[in-house]
Amino acid sequence: MVNIGKAGLTSKKRTNFLYLARTMNQNFFVFFIGLFVFSTQALSQEDTLTLLSGRQISGKVKAIEDNIVKMDVRLHHALKPAEIERYRVFSIKYTEGKEQIIYKRDSLAGHDYTPEEMQRKIFGEQDARENHNMVMPLVVSTALGAAGGYYFGEDFVVVGVPFVSMLGSALLTPQWVRKKAVRDQKFLKDHDYKSGYKRVRKAKKAKQIVWGSIAGTVLGAVFKITKGD
Repeated sequence: MVNIGKAGLTSKKRTNFLYLARTMNQNFFVFFIGLFVFSTQALSQEDTLTLLSGRQISGKVKAIEDNIVKMDVRLHHALKPAEIERYRVFSIKYTEGKEQIIYKRDSLAGHDYTPEEMQRKIFGEQDARENHNMVMPLVVSTALGAAGGYYFGEDFVVVGVPFVSMLGSALLTPQWVRKKAVRDQKFLKDHDYKSGYKRVRKAKKAKQIVWGSIAGTVLGAVFKITKGD
């Protein structure tokens, strides 16, 4: 008869625990991989609608009418019926790979670009939205807002600090088309591409500056008041 002792029992328990932990980790890994593959396959089996803004909507197109596009749109992992104004749509890419251009040049509708020009403009919008970060405008606006909020924290004029911060941040953080953000370097000299890129870039910069200025002013004023200077 072998006497294992407490040390042997402890070692055995530890071994069993480690085995159980590894097994659970492997099961979780397999589960998430399966979920990812399932989600990818589900999305690949859906149509993709591209708007003139460059944004894309996944779902199932049901009908294309004179003024609207009817489709089941994916919202929160479920398809729900929706109607999208046709004038906002550039193209629809179907599951089989075929792409249908909905957009047509029409100056009366405000569509002054040719389909080819609009395609390049959309590329610029998409690249700016996905790849052009706005860290510096956020940092500068927050810093300016915090400085102003601290200095005027107990004065009524503090309400004007965010606006001054916004103006200062806009002047101190010039933006340009970033080469690393562009999908193809040939677009760097393309007017239509740069037009779409700059439109989205300006919108992103304005949003960051507004939030940074307001947050910075509040933080500076609160710190001033709590410090009691």
